[in-house]
Amino acid sequence: MWKGACIAAGTVVACATCPGPVVTDSPGWQQAAPDITCDQQVLHVQPIPTGEWRERYVWKCLLEHEFEAFVRERRACSQSTDCVDVHTYCPFGEGVSVARAYAQDVELKHRELYDKLSKRVSCKYRIEPHGAPTCASGQCAFLPWSAASNEGPVPGK
Repeated sequence: MWKGACIAAGTVVACATCPGPVVTDSPGWQQAAPDITCDQQVLHVQPIPTGEWRERYVWKCLLEHEFEAFVRERRACSQSTDCVDVHTYCPFGEGVSVARAYAQDVELKHRELYDKLSKRVSCKYRIEPHGAPTCASGQCAFLPWSAASNEGPVPGK
């Protein structure tokens, strides 16, 4: 998921090579990074932020982890029609696939965390397009783009 830079007050506080959530099911944001804390993640940023910039980076990271954990618990499904795409914005991806019954809860949680974040940090990164929501191994996920559309992604979008 995490490709690009987050900008805080016009200063780069994160880099494109930082380890972020690892995606296994699809090109879109789906799963949290395996067992990496925000304190560990900040050490991969170059140059390593210090002082207030470090605090902001870790704070943003904690919000992302909170959202990832919230979504992870709301993905259970038994068929593809159980899953819906909830639109989200940077740094929380460009949509998450969750169980239909929890869609409104996920939207509210995203709005709460996004409102906290957007007051202090602007964020930019590139997300690969994803396909339709589906149920895979009992968890809502996205189909890969090629399975959702024969046309493929629009270059530059």
